[in-house]
Amino acid sequence: MNSTVIKLLGDAQKRMNGYTALMSFRFVNLCTKADPLALLPVTATIDGADYDLEALAQVCTPAEDQFLVTPNDQDHIFAICKGIAKAHPEFKIEKEAEPKGDNDGGNGKKDEDEPDAEGSDEEQKQLIRCTVPEVNKDRHDLIMEGVGLLADETKGKIDKIFTTCTAKIVKAMAGQSPEKLDEAKKLLKENYDWHTDMCKKYCELKKKEVEDAYQRYLKQKTEEETEKKEEERSKGENTRFSMKFNKEEE
Repeated sequence: MNSTVIKLLGDAQKRMNGYTALMSFRFVNLCTKADPLALLPVTATIDGADYDLEALAQVCTPAEDQFLVTPNDQDHIFAICKGIAKAHPEFKIEKEAEPKGDNDGGNGKKDEDEPDAEGSDEEQKQLIRCTVPEVNKDRHDLIMEGVGLLADETKGKIDKIFTTCTAKIVKAMAGQSPEKLDEAKKLLKENYDWHTDMCKKYCELKKKEVEDAYQRYLKQKTEEETEKKEEERSKGENTRFSMKFNKEEE
């Protein structure tokens, strides 16, 4: 196998890897939960220059569906919010005051002798809370459609790489034995099959994630509806009892 064919196989593998990894990354950005990777595309423009979010703030996930962003510089809050909204317009973005941790013993209660924050020279820091919307029927269908489109797009690119590389290998190995040509084509096919299988696995995992999130949503709504009916039934029984009690007193 000559150096040209080895290079062709290496380039094909690299490109297939790239498209497969990109698809997986784009799946993360079809959010059903607060995955920190979903904020990697976020950039903020400061004084005409673009900065990655990780250079401007600290991020944590206090809840399964929430990001809490702590800006390194309070002057960058607006730019950061704008950058998040551009990357994820579906997020609910709110600013809130940073909880005070001093003199509260770590329990959130202020010491009686501690002066009120009002009138203090030090301005209280602001945080950014981003909430991922629940996966209702509309979001379920929308994300599933997005997953399918991304999977088809990636599969199409990998197919094209396979077809193009096969033709180049045949041309580069013109005059060589059929056995050597078959060996090169076999290596390419193994690479193609591996990446195709990985795309299918990523797709199946994402669809399961979306379906699980939707089922959690349905379960929560069912529980809320049941609780509401129980409260209404309880109120009705209390009302009937009260009316009966008042009637007996008469």
